[in-house]
Amino acid sequence: MRLRNRQAYISTLPEGEPDKNKASQITRWLYFSVLILMVAYLVYIGFTRFTQFQGRGQVELEKTIISPERGGQIISLVVKEGQGLQRGSLMASIKASRVCRPVDKSRTDKLSFDIDLKKVEIDLLKKRMLSEQSARSDFSLRRALELDRSRIKQDEQAARKIADMKLKVGALMSEVTLQEAALNKAQPPLPVALDSGCIEQQIRAPLSGVVYSVSHKVYEFAPRGEPLVTLIAYDAAVRIEAFVENKYRRYIAVDMLVDVVFPDGLKTKGSINKILSSSAAFPRKEVKDYESLESSIRLHIVPVNDVDEQIWRTQDRMEVTIRGFKE
Repeated sequence: MRLRNRQAYISTLPEGEPDKNKASQITRWLYFSVLILMVAYLVYIGFTRFTQFQGRGQVELEKTIISPERGGQIISLVVKEGQGLQRGSLMASIKASRVCRPVDKSRTDKLSFDIDLKKVEIDLLKKRMLSEQSARSDFSLRRALELDRSRIKQDEQAARKIADMKLKVGALMSEVTLQEAALNKAQPPLPVALDSGCIEQQIRAPLSGVVYSVSHKVYEFAPRGEPLVTLIAYDAAVRIEAFVENKYRRYIAVDMLVDVVFPDGLKTKGSINKILSSSAAFPRKEVKDYESLESSIRLHIVPVNDVDEQIWRTQDRMEVTIRGFKE
């Protein structure tokens, strides 16, 4: 058998570089970016955990609840939600609780007229008596001097007239006294005449503001003391009622500044105005889709400037997050 040597082809030229895969590079950088973000987030969480406290709250506009003084059927309701009102504007009318008959004053009016007439007659008689007494004193002087014997008879007649008038005045005064007693007895006592249950109750706005809610409709029965209309004054105070865990109480103080963050990320500033205790996260309120939180510290937070106050006014009942630094 014959063997042949094969010639080897070996080249010393550079082999070149393979084509770069851009997709793998992008994937690698994305992995690095996600890893860096996760580390930064963990660092941020750890930093805020040890340097800040956090709580939940709600924006609260001060509201005025209007209730009827006495229960009754609503016969007129002229307001609706969102309507602006001026102080003294009529909001509703409540039907009178009972029908009261008017007081018959014919007898008392007649007694009053008779009393006034007799008092006038008494005054006229007293004036006539004075006139007769003055003339009689002059007659008496003439009689003493025996200057006019012809008028002695006239003097005696004048004396009899005066005596009759005195008797008549006495009788009239006695009648006036009796009639005045009867008039006082016939007049009804003042509380009956002013019984509020006999008249329609009108409910007017005690302040200028906007109608927040109306709890009843026309022809419904409005119980006494229950809300009928809720108003928000144009200059109503606004605050945030916030709740934080009890473990943060040593970091909280009055006039302390905190961040107020709304659900859309808007951040405003507030100042702690009051610190109160609470066994529940929020008092019982009618709120849609609201979930309460457990807490034992309740805070009243007020805005620090006019800009933040205007923002808060447009976010009534909005849930917010409260953040403050542990100092």
